[in-house]
Amino acid sequence: MQGPSTTKGNVWPAGEQVQAVQNITRLPLRTPSEVVIEKRRRKRRRRRNNKKKKKKN
Repeated sequence: MQGPSTTKGNVWPAGEQVQAVQNITRLPLRTPSEVVIEKRRRKRRRRRNNKKKKKKN
C-alpha cells in the first residue's frame, strides 16, 4: 500500500506507518530505560521487605 501521491519518494508500507504512529503516542510517557530502572527499584524494595527480621533478645 502506498501513501498519497503528494509525498515525494518517502512511501511507507502500511504496517510501518501504523507502528510509527503508536511510537509517537507512547513516547512522552516514559523512556524504556526509565521503566527498567523503576522495575529494578521495585525488586530491590521487595527483597528488603522479604528478609526475616532478627528478634532482639
